[in-house]
Amino acid sequence: MVQITVHPGFCSRDEGWDDCTTDRSRVEFYDGKGVKSGKSVVYEYSIFIPNETDLTQNGNPTVFLGQLNTTTDIHYSSLIMVKWSEILGLHFQIFDNFNWNVSTRTGIENLTRIEDQKNKWITIRYEVDVYSDTRGKLKIYVDGNKVFERPDHPTVLSGGKVKLKMGIYNYKVSSMNEPRTSQVVFFDNIKRDVKQKWN
Repeated sequence: MVQITVHPGFCSRDEGWDDCTTDRSRVEFYDGKGVKSGKSVVYEYSIFIPNETDLTQNGNPTVFLGQLNTTTDIHYSSLIMVKWSEILGLHFQIFDNFNWNVSTRTGIENLTRIEDQKNKWITIRYEVDVYSDTRGKLKIYVDGNKVFERPDHPTVLSGGKVKLKMGIYNYKVSSMNEPRTSQVVFFDNIKRDVKQKWN
């Protein structure tokens, strides 16, 4: 099990990005290898948001708890971003065309009421056929129930990879309110199953 914690006032930077100057903060871990075109991958994990954690910090930042990304040497975008809000609970933002325009939002309130989504393990599963053409396919399951499917659509650009990230990623940290507390989320039962496709 992995505990992710973002403390008040924390921010990070590396050679490619500086959260400290862009009103963001994050602690994430990810599949550094990724999955290339011509394969299928199943990513599965369980997420637990404790009742006592205030993810939005009594404000209205954008809080992401995971990403399914598609990358090349010169391109980075998301197929899916897992978002938390106090109004919608846990939900998925899906992107179609390798840009940052959300095409679909899919919640899970029909499976678990928003007020019951904390203090409960929720299992998320992605099934992806990794192709840069119409052989691409994407499915999302929550607790064994399919909540989204997009067939016949590319999931990578030519030469690209699909990669999973999990953690806490805050955008517009300045919209959080005092008093600030630590954000905490747990991840467990993390699986990655890759198979060669032959079509």
